[in-house]
Amino acid sequence: MADDREQVTFVELLRSTINNFEIEEDLQTFDRIDVNLKRLREKRDLKLEETRAVLKNLSRQADLARASAESSQNTQLQKQAAEDAMKLEREKFALAKNINDLESSYASNLAILEKLKDELEQLNSEDTVESAGVYVEDATVLRLKLYRSLGISFDGESVENPTKALIQSTSTNNVHVFPLDKNYSEQFVANFLWEKL
Repeated sequence: MADDREQVTFVELLRSTINNFEIEEDLQTFDRIDVNLKRLREKRDLKLEETRAVLKNLSRQADLARASAESSQNTQLQKQAAEDAMKLEREKFALAKNINDLESSYASNLAILEKLKDELEQLNSEDTVESAGVYVEDATVLRLKLYRSLGISFDGESVENPTKALIQSTSTNNVHVFPLDKNYSEQFVANFLWEKL
C-alpha cells in the first residue's frame, strides 16, 4: 500500500515536472524554420530560373559574337568580337558556378530541414512520462540543474538549505547576490530571481 502511494506521488511529481517544461515554443520554432526553408527554396528556385535565363542569353550572345568574329574580315572587329566572346564565356562560367553553389546550398538546407522534421516527429512521438522517468534522478537535483541552466546558483551549508542565491544576469552580465530569508514568500523569491535574470 505504501509502495502504491509512493508510486502515485512519484508519477504526480513527474507530471508536475513535465508540465513545467513547455515545448510549445520549440514546436513553433520548428514551424518557423520549416516556413523559412520553404521561402528560401522558393527564392532559390526563382534565382535559379533567372540565372539560367541569363546564362542562356549569354550563351546565345557568345555564339553570335563567335560567329561574328569568324565571318568578319576586319581584324579590329575580329579582335573585339573575340574579346567579347571571352568576356561572355567568363560570365557564363561564373553563372554556372553560381548555379552549382545554389544547388549545393539548397541540398544542404533540405538535409537540415529533413533532420529537423525527424527530430520534431521524435519529440511528438515520445512518451513524455517514460522519457522523463529515465532522466529524473531526484527532484532537488533536477531543480538545481534547471536553475544553473538559467544562470542561478545557490550557496550555503548544504544543497537542501541554501542561504543565498547568485544570479548572473544575461542582459547586463552582472552577478546579483540574494539572501534566501525564510520570511520571504516563494512568489517574492521567484519574482525577484526572474527580474534579475
